Amino acid sequence: MEVSPEILRYALSIFDYSDFLESGRLRILLSPILEEDLYSAFRGISGFPISFIPHRGSNHWKKNSYEELRFISESFFHKKDVNISTLTRFEKIWTRNFISNLPQLTSMEPIRSLFGICQGKADVLVCGAGPSLILSLNDIKTYRKNLVLIAVDTALMVLWNFGIDPDLVFSVDPQVLNTKYLEGYNGNAKIVFDPTSSYHSLRLPGKFKNGFLPLLRSL
Repeated sequence: MEVSPEILRYALSIFDYSDFLESGRLRILLSPILEEDLYSAFRGISGFPISFIPHRGSNHWKKNSYEELRFISESFFHKKDVNISTLTRFEKIWTRNFISNLPQLTSMEPIRSLFGICQGKADVLVCGAGPSLILSLNDIKTYRKNLVLIAVDTALMVLWNFGIDPDLVFSVDPQVLNTKYLEGYNGNAKIVFDPTSSYHSLRLPGKFKNGFLPLLRSL
């Protein structure tokens, strides 16, 4: 990764890096560098251990410029590590849920049936389960009929117990705990359900599961 085109040009002029570039062992990024450039550069090797080694002399020469590259790189590597940790933690859970959900998935309505149903302009409110939800319940109830209300599963019963029934509920977490947030609900919301979400949700009693729309068949 280099900030200065002149330095890169000079380095390439004193040594032939052709073999390294053609083999993919050397990948060069020239500033300005976006996160998308890093994803492209590390495609196919992102699962390998990666060390970020700054050139001390360059950093002393143009500290601000090279520190910016360092910040972008460290942010990218952190996201990569988080993604790998997530895959490692949930891979078996996702697989188990997907296999267990397969019988029900075949009879579900695809999410694409929702596309285009709001002709023209529509006001949409998405409710998460943060602390501000409690403070907003009165306003949500007042203007409920004027908007499309979407809720995550963790916010569903907070709304429902306050007399608010959303239009859509998203349930995309693979953990069993999230099924608990759906228990006791018997409203009219359509449930957008990811195939890797907890299979216990599809085994809830009553007619609740009849509204599920699998994200798998969105295309």
